[in-house]
Amino acid sequence: MNIDYKNMNAEIGYWLGKEYWGKKIMKEAVFLILGFGFEQLKLVRIYARVMHPNIASAKLLEKQGFKYEGRLRKATLREDKWMDELRYSILRNEFKFK
Repeated sequence: MNIDYKNMNAEIGYWLGKEYWGKKIMKEAVFLILGFGFEQLKLVRIYARVMHPNIASAKLLEKQGFKYEGRLRKATLREDKWMDELRYSILRNEFKFK
């Protein structure tokens, strides 16, 4: 989403129901989306936003090769609670195509 063709980057976002957690579904989905973004769309950079404290999502991104870029404090108000936003990105030359 948020594809910026001029700067050759886009955002990846995902949401998975609790009953499907731990089944490696999102690992495969993220890999496929990254492959599509880098191969088909010719993107140079793909970034992601993680709402803290969603550590599982942050770890998933790191396992796929994403690098932590920083933290936006109290960036999102969700259910009357302020949450920090963690920023991650991966560059085409960092992605391991299978």
